[in-house]
Amino acid sequence: MGSVISQPLGGFLADRFGRRVALTCGMLANGATLLTLGHARSLTVLVLACFVLGITIDLFRPAAQALVADAVPATDRTRAYGLLLWAVNLGFSVAMVLGGYLASHGYQLLFWLDAGACAFFGVLVWLAIPQTRPAARPPGRPAARERTAGSYRTVLRDRAMLAFAGIIVLYAIVFQQAFATLPLAMKDTTLSSSAYGIVMGVNGIVVIAMQPLIGHRLADFDKSRGLATGFAIAACGNAVAAAASATIVYGSPSRCRRSARSSSSPSPLPSSPTSLPPLSAAATTA
Repeated sequence: MGSVISQPLGGFLADRFGRRVALTCGMLANGATLLTLGHARSLTVLVLACFVLGITIDLFRPAAQALVADAVPATDRTRAYGLLLWAVNLGFSVAMVLGGYLASHGYQLLFWLDAGACAFFGVLVWLAIPQTRPAARPPGRPAARERTAGSYRTVLRDRAMLAFAGIIVLYAIVFQQAFATLPLAMKDTTLSSSAYGIVMGVNGIVVIAMQPLIGHRLADFDKSRGLATGFAIAACGNAVAAAASATIVYGSPSRCRRSARSSSSPSPLPSSPTSLPPLSAAATTA
């Protein structure tokens, strides 16, 4: 439930206070929440911490994508978003393998490392990234026009956008099973947390390998057909998972899911991919 709030709130913060503030505050809040979650000793604290974590985990995402839109010319944005996705998956691959290994030896260090990485990223953004928020409206422009342009009401009146959002919600339900039911299925087949980490690490490796090869070429293809192709590949991957019983077989649907994301969009999908869970949460589930 917290994740439903996260990205709309992150977008509001990025527009209201600036990209750098939203990125830094979101990552620091996420790190603090991870420490709270790691030291929770009661069900009430655990549930509240998970709810807050859901809110903080993706606060950075709208600001990061807006930062690219602000700083990169329109002609280069497809390539820039592809590079952003590539970098995210590079870190994701390392995190999942490392998280699975650390989870096999206890969880406390895992939470501390995750929180420390969030804090480091937040401070790095504050010190190294310039503020790119567009300038305030020029004198003479009607204030009412500025409030309505680009508001959520504009999106809610767009039927095509609402239909597209509904399709993405359905896809996200399926995609998120990699973080919800897949670790449980692997546990039932007596596979370890390390095996889950390796399987999820394959996700990122596929994008790292494929993104430079196909990302820039997708810009010329029909976007609807690209999405449909990606969804079909993801469906094949989940079908394979239904009959899997070994680590190498579980890795096949992971490759299909990441291939689907690469083929369906050169930029990080909202919630993806991207909503990526913290490595501690993923390892704990396993």
